[in-house]
Amino acid sequence: MYVGQSEGTLREYFRRAEGVKPAAVYFPDLGGMVGNRGYGGEGRDTVLTTMLNCIDGAGKEGDGIFVVGEVRDVGDLDDALVRGGRMEGRVEMGRVGEGWREIFEHVSLKPNPPPIMI
Repeated sequence: MYVGQSEGTLREYFRRAEGVKPAAVYFPDLGGMVGNRGYGGEGRDTVLTTMLNCIDGAGKEGDGIFVVGEVRDVGDLDDALVRGGRMEGRVEMGRVGEGWREIFEHVSLKPNPPPIMI
């Protein structure tokens, strides 16, 4: 990947979600993607900053963008990401299989996504 490509991709995901909301944006390895500041180098820190800005920007226009992140350990995430108003809700699901990933990927960024029945 080129410098800044991850950040541009993140902004594009949220831009597309804004255009079709209500929408879900799903990140299958959020901990590996953004993690904690200071761990993993400056490039990873800029991805985290971009993610925080995208989430904050999505909230300004009102509800309608649901962000789902899969992580092995919530402790791997920066406190700024999981504070109130960002990704504050947590659901422990145990090991998520490919079936769950397919469901989230199927409804992500679709106009009028179908309800997920559990």
